[in-house]
Amino acid sequence: MYCTYLESCVTAYQSYQVLRFLITYFFHIILYKLLSHPDNSPRLTRRFSLEGINKTLVTFPSEALSDRPSTPSISVLDVYDIAASIGKEFESIIDKYGPYSVSNLMPKVISVLEELEDFATKFESEGREIITLQTAVHRLELEKLERKEDQKRHKKELEQIEETWHSEVQELSQLIEKLKEENKQLKDAIEDNEASINHSPIPACSANSTNVEEIQLMLRLKEVIDRQKILIRSLRQQLTQKHVDLDAMQQQATRLAKLNASLRRKHFVSKQQADQLREEKLTLETQLNTKDQQIKQMEEHIHHSNNNSNNTESSICIDMSKSLIAELISPETPPPQLTEEQLVKRLNAEGKMIIDGRNPNRPHFTLQELRNVLIERNELKTRLIEVEEELSVYKRAGDEDPPVQGPINREPDEKLYGTFRPNLGVKKFFESLLSKLSQ
Repeated sequence: MYCTYLESCVTAYQSYQVLRFLITYFFHIILYKLLSHPDNSPRLTRRFSLEGINKTLVTFPSEALSDRPSTPSISVLDVYDIAASIGKEFESIIDKYGPYSVSNLMPKVISVLEELEDFATKFESEGREIITLQTAVHRLELEKLERKEDQKRHKKELEQIEETWHSEVQELSQLIEKLKEENKQLKDAIEDNEASINHSPIPACSANSTNVEEIQLMLRLKEVIDRQKILIRSLRQQLTQKHVDLDAMQQQATRLAKLNASLRRKHFVSKQQADQLREEKLTLETQLNTKDQQIKQMEEHIHHSNNNSNNTESSICIDMSKSLIAELISPETPPPQLTEEQLVKRLNAEGKMIIDGRNPNRPHFTLQELRNVLIERNELKTRLIEVEEELSVYKRAGDEDPPVQGPINREPDEKLYGTFRPNLGVKKFFESLLSKLSQ
């Protein structure tokens, strides 16, 4: 009695130690998972042991006990490793102290491990989503840099055009100023000549000749100025037209980029459909070939069986009718003593085909079965023709589309393969223990 009481006390004390250890363990794990950093992938360095229960050492992360832990870094495999170690501990406890010592504790531990597994799966899915978003951000940043470089290049080209235009305008303005100065000098010279002519009327002919030359020079200068004005006006119009053409080319480039992306998607979809139709065509051709072979075998078998059956039928019927007639007509031999049933059977057997059940060449198929096989073969042929027509249409459509330039963006795995979660969980580590508890 006293020994039983001591044993129960020891069991209760050991259960209390296990519960306290597990609570501390899960508290440290949750602290570590909520506050640990992903870049510093912590390793299990600090060790604790269950005194008096098992000598197996259970490891803890050192960062879980640090003052400033970082963001979580846990995977489902880590949770499974933890569950396996806890399952071994439970198994050793059950082997030593029986299943009743952990019957209340095990469901709670399993629920905590399942919550930790859900947290790990959510963390992994969020990590994958973060990686995809980071790649998208990186791609967008590259596109932004390319656009900035294009804008800088266009800006430099515009600045060069403006510089050339300003230089030409400056040269023309300098030429105009020079011509104005020359015109002023010519006017002063004309006034001086007129004054000298008025004071000295003797050399009038020479003065008239110089005046005519100066007037012709002024007219030529005026024509040059007019041409320069027209040239400046045309250059300004060309500059505005260049700006308009540049905007139109940018719009056309964006439109062509969108069209290229849509054509890539259409080409990818049509390629997938063509592959599916090609596979379906191959399967239909194989089915049709098998059906044709079956039909040929059935026709040969039926033809052979018909020949054999006709020969056997004619011989059996003739022999039976001859024997029956000979027995009935011959007066010398007395009529056989036949019962009514035997006579009916012999009369009903005349004119009918008799088939030996042991004959391997007897017909195995009925007419209805042969008809069904022929109908199925015709349906397969029509389906094969439809698939070939549809495949030719897709091929023509693919030939008409322009060739795709550049790499095609890869489809995400969620779209191609769907979300699939393997049938794994924490409970598989505790199946044997739960079966022991249920027993």
